[in-house]
Amino acid sequence: MYKLFCLLFCFSAAIAAQTPVQTYKNPVIPHDFPDPTVIRVGEDYYAAGTTSDLAPGYPIYHSRDLVNWERIGAIFNDPPAWIKGDCWAPELYYHNGTFFAYYTARKKSDNISCIGVATTKDITKGFEDKGPLIEWGSEAIDAFVFKDDDGKLYITWKAYGLDPSRPIEILASELADDGLTLVGEHFTLTDHDKGWRGNGDEGQVLLKRNGYYHHFYSVGGML
Repeated sequence: MYKLFCLLFCFSAAIAAQTPVQTYKNPVIPHDFPDPTVIRVGEDYYAAGTTSDLAPGYPIYHSRDLVNWERIGAIFNDPPAWIKGDCWAPELYYHNGTFFAYYTARKKSDNISCIGVATTKDITKGFEDKGPLIEWGSEAIDAFVFKDDDGKLYITWKAYGLDPSRPIEILASELADDGLTLVGEHFTLTDHDKGWRGNGDEGQVLLKRNGYYHHFYSVGGML
């Protein structure tokens, strides 16, 4: 019995010695890929990022381990007819069997940045554009979608330019269950009258843990 144990132990040790250490090297997506958004659906991860004025708009990558990524398509093979130039800051979201892409672009009509939305049932086959969802003053960018414990959806965005007396701020609104329309009045997440005044609030992320809401965002080059 002792000899058998030693044999098994030595065999296992030899196998372990021959198995290379699993590691990775950044960047895991070796391309120009700013403003990344990553979602998990089951065992699959999907990512998209800013492409500026390049085509196709917002390439999509797939992974099972967040290390090895394969390009599987794009949100837009052809840009929506209403947008001008750059496409940036996409936000992927999955809800009720549908993939949503909330994205930032400029309108051809007035060159103002706003947030559009597009949907698909099959993320490998591109998205159908639904047009602008959020227009606010001279800029509405950087959408983020948050689902609360009661199942309600909320969408947040960076906004400025509607009222000269108000600073750049991050606003939020309830989002209809279909993900395509806003519900009720918007509200602010950065009430500077109750704290320090920022310069360029943007790039926000919301999460909830142990009964508390956590709001992460960039202000003047800082997080």
